[in-house]
Amino acid sequence: MSQVSSIRNQLPTVLTLINAGCGIVGLAVLVLAGQSALPIAAGLIFVGWAFDIADGLAARLLRATSKFGQSLDSLADAICFVVLPTLLVLAQANGDPLVLVAAGIFAMCGLLRLGRFSSEENGDAMFSGLPSVVAAMLVAALVLVVHGQTGIDIASGYATSLFSLVLLMLGLLMVSRIPYNDLPKRLLRGEIPRWPFVIACIAIVIDPTRLLLTIALLLYVGFYPMYALIAQRAT
Repeated sequence: MSQVSSIRNQLPTVLTLINAGCGIVGLAVLVLAGQSALPIAAGLIFVGWAFDIADGLAARLLRATSKFGQSLDSLADAICFVVLPTLLVLAQANGDPLVLVAAGIFAMCGLLRLGRFSSEENGDAMFSGLPSVVAAMLVAALVLVVHGQTGIDIASGYATSLFSLVLLMLGLLMVSRIPYNDLPKRLLRGEIPRWPFVIACIAIVIDPTRLLLTIALLLYVGFYPMYALIAQRAT
């Protein structure tokens, strides 16, 4: 029985390692295949997000939370949600200096965000600053849209300025103190209606352009800064 219990308690660690594995595989395919692997690498960010949620849920259900697990989770998140999206943009930017600088700032802010998350106690079902996983998913979604719709790299035309601006904005939001809701946790608790989320997920999955996914992420990213600004002006 004790051996079964020990194996069960390792489940969160296994899920965390799979999250890290998604990031490592994504980096590998980008290095080996370049721009042709952009959709695969971008998709692995979303797979990593699913396992990131699963490991936290498993740790709470099995009461297997630990300092080791938290540290390992931060390392996995750094690979999948900071390093991979940074290289994802760089692989399509063809060495454009503006994107290089913006990507470097994005990566540093992402690491600061993860370090702060590991060292601070956040409010229940709340994040202090934009979660790095959301920033990574928005970068991946934008790359998928550009790659799928136009087939061109982001170093051309206005796309360079757009991606640089988005990366800088996401970096600043990650290191900000703006509160963001932990929507997956609130959904699992039943604190917010689930049916709109289910309908939105179905629409996003069946949308081949990935525009709905991008819009949904942009709404999440932009809503809380706007709400904080309105609340500050009202006081």
